Amino acid sequence: MSAEAAKVFDISQADLLRFIEQKKQPETINTGVSEHSKHVILIVSIFLFVLALLTCGCTLCLWLVSKRRKDGEYTKLKDEPEKANLACDEGALKDSIKGTPSLPQISEKPKLDQSSFLPERDTVEEEELQKLRVESLDVESSFYVHRNRVKVNVKQVELSQVDEKLSQNAYVYLIINLLPEKMAFFESDLRPVAECNYFDQAAEFDCEAAEITTRTLKVAVYACDRFSQHRLVNEYTYNLGVEDAVDLEGGEDKPSVIPVALNELSRSPDNETAVDSSKEGEVLFSLCYMPTSGRLTFVALKGRNISDDEEVPLATYLRVSLLILGKSMKTVQTSSVRRSTAPVYNEAFVFHTPLERIKETDIVVSVMTYGDSAGQSKTLGKVIVGPKAENNLGRKHWEAMLTSPRKPVAQWHALSDEA
Repeated sequence: MSAEAAKVFDISQADLLRFIEQKKQPETINTGVSEHSKHVILIVSIFLFVLALLTCGCTLCLWLVSKRRKDGEYTKLKDEPEKANLACDEGALKDSIKGTPSLPQISEKPKLDQSSFLPERDTVEEEELQKLRVESLDVESSFYVHRNRVKVNVKQVELSQVDEKLSQNAYVYLIINLLPEKMAFFESDLRPVAECNYFDQAAEFDCEAAEITTRTLKVAVYACDRFSQHRLVNEYTYNLGVEDAVDLEGGEDKPSVIPVALNELSRSPDNETAVDSSKEGEVLFSLCYMPTSGRLTFVALKGRNISDDEEVPLATYLRVSLLILGKSMKTVQTSSVRRSTAPVYNEAFVFHTPLERIKETDIVVSVMTYGDSAGQSKTLGKVIVGPKAENNLGRKHWEAMLTSPRKPVAQWHALSDEA
């Protein structure tokens, strides 16, 4: 075969065999290199895959460690409230204490921006607030037949004994009740003290037509300074009446609005109620809430007229409880102050309350004293601040805290008897 091919190409048989061997040699070399490359590529791919798995695993471990560390710090902050001693600095106390803002209880109305008339001012003494007297009260009332509601509108209040210091540092507001119902009441906005104070604010109360003549309207005029020192100026009570010609039980042709006559029954003495109010036990504390971190800071400042008894209590302290949906989540207490009816505590506690649970949170402050027997405590009174507060002042203080985030809001609270 090779000899015949050599004759065709006119070459020797040895040269033909050499040519054929040269052609076969590169093909053998190329085939060997291709198989080697496949092994190398496979090994490199496996190595990169293992490296990627290790990198992902390390990243996941670092993330879990960091998250656990943050959760541990967060839990520690929640379980162990911070406690710090604060200096009793009157200047800092004046900056933190605000006049109580207005929260309408019966009808919604535009809120007054009180910060516009709260510059740096002097302190008003309680004796100066005692000088205020109500000269006249312009109030009118009407009855909405189809809604069974009594509307009371206080237009203006004229005061006497108003000097320049009171006009710059004191404020006046109204509280309206339709007796005998005491839970439903209306509180007006704050107005700077002046001789003529224009309110022109209306309150509405539920009342059946047949009950109009049996109800009594009470309008109380209060004065306060920018440090939440409140004092009753005068209190008026009125009888409600309608004209004899008006048929409240008439048919469809009965009027929709009927004027209600107000007959003044009494006016409180100028000094009687003020003396009684000064004897109430009160505590002063501030609240500060940070929505981003959920930190609720409670600062116990001081108290006054803590005990009604002639004997000064052996020692008093405050017990502060954080409640969510009525369940106590955390309870702390201040250090005890011995032999004082006006103790100064100056202690701060930090609680954790998420923003989504703040509307379900309440603060209960109890004033405790040691009994005769060792180890026994007695409750002198308590204060509830929050959405479920028993009085309007507790709800207003809570709302003021929420509307002023990251700022301490201080308020005096009267003690109520333990239920």
